Amino acid sequence: MNTKPVRHTIGIEEEYLLVDLETRELVARHNDAFFNASRKALGEVVTSELLQSQIEIATGVCKTVGAARKELAKLRGTLATIAREHDMALVASSTHPFSMWDAQRTSKGARYRKIAQDYRFVARRAVVCGMHVHGGIDDKDRRITVMNRLVPYLPLFLALSTSSPFWQGHATGMKAFRPTIFGEFPRTGIPQVMADWAEWKAFTDLFAKSGLCTDSSKIWWDARPSLRQPTLELRTAEICTRLEDTVTLAAIYQSLLSLFARTEDPAPHRFQKLVTEENKWRAQLGGVEAELACLKRERLIPVRQLVEELVDELQEDAEALGCGEELHKAKDIVARGTSADAQLAAWRAAREAEVSEEQAGRDVVDLLIRLTVEGTKAAF
Repeated sequence: MNTKPVRHTIGIEEEYLLVDLETRELVARHNDAFFNASRKALGEVVTSELLQSQIEIATGVCKTVGAARKELAKLRGTLATIAREHDMALVASSTHPFSMWDAQRTSKGARYRKIAQDYRFVARRAVVCGMHVHGGIDDKDRRITVMNRLVPYLPLFLALSTSSPFWQGHATGMKAFRPTIFGEFPRTGIPQVMADWAEWKAFTDLFAKSGLCTDSSKIWWDARPSLRQPTLELRTAEICTRLEDTVTLAAIYQSLLSLFARTEDPAPHRFQKLVTEENKWRAQLGGVEAELACLKRERLIPVRQLVEELVDELQEDAEALGCGEELHKAKDIVARGTSADAQLAAWRAAREAEVSEEQAGRDVVDLLIRLTVEGTKAAF
């Protein structure tokens, strides 16, 4: 194993919601002029998503977290400015506080029509957004080994990114409701432990030949080998409303990949997936206030403590990669809370001021609009 930190390239995809500037409702149908203007300004890194109330961007291949931040700031800021020119606002949140799923419309394109046809109301209800971080790993077998090793960390990424406490106008009592909605699709959730690339290929070939799933891009696990790039894709995180939180999660991921590359790979615990599924549920409920089970210590540990320990463990790698400052901001997320905590605080403040539930929901959207462009050149 290497004794020195190892740099893995990263790339980030973010999915956003589009809201009407007047009503703060989701825009069920966005016009072609907005999409065309976005493509003209930013190129093919802007893509449509399953629903017309969504839009997606992707960075290029970035060697450093700092480069990814710079690119994300440009993409978010430019897209937010263009949206405003078309009477819309960009919102980085995994759910909308009050818009109804049955008012949304599927995007144009054969792939989206096929998903809507195959998954029916499950697809129509999927008014949720996420963030994906790609870590470059050239060796195919290594991608599978790292996927196995990453599994216990997945609930921490979710806890640090929660941004979906509301659904259809209701506070769900959870910090992250998106995994429940997205979990209605098949082939989602915690990855299956695989021995190597050959086993992954045997699995995808079996599903294809048997007619269960002929397109491996529809294996929507919380971490998976990418179909198109030599990367391992981290998919469990919610979309972070604050740009800096996205950058922090990218720093954690890049530093983890470096740590994994220079330390011995432990054999996965036989109950790893089962325990991780329980921890994911706890992260959904409590976010940074949750307690997660630690297999080594066989007890529950507060997320706050786990994050502090992880930051200390990754310090050497992060400093060598130039993302030590971004890594340390994980402690800031725990201290102040995630987007979900900010949304719930805004809701409670509005209700204590005795405004209507409708206005309280709009107040939450206003907060999301402002925080989404914080750290970019776009104005709220």
